[in-house]
Amino acid sequence: MLRHASWGLRALRFRTEVADHTYKKSGFPSSNYGMSKLGVIAYSRVLARENPDIDVFSCCPGWCQTDMSSNSGYKTAYEGSQTPFMLGQGLLGSGASGGFFTDEHQAEW
Repeated sequence: MLRHASWGLRALRFRTEVADHTYKKSGFPSSNYGMSKLGVIAYSRVLARENPDIDVFSCCPGWCQTDMSSNSGYKTAYEGSQTPFMLGQGLLGSGASGGFFTDEHQAEW
């Protein structure tokens, strides 16, 4: 529970400082999208630690050529789908529950 509270307090602080326009002074990044992804990665690690009987992963498909990127990505949607597909099929991530994956391998963060 303490781990959840610690992350929750940081997220609340970020939210408060964004509203007050003081988040940059505190060293938070200017991307809400990036902060939300960081939250997903951190929470997946907590879930994996608290639920050792299930595999929990987070992943990034990379910058893909989709409507979301105005088709400016360096990967096709098919190429970006490989990491989540491999995780879902058990072809990647064995023994690495809580890990973050991109480009078909586990990444450090």
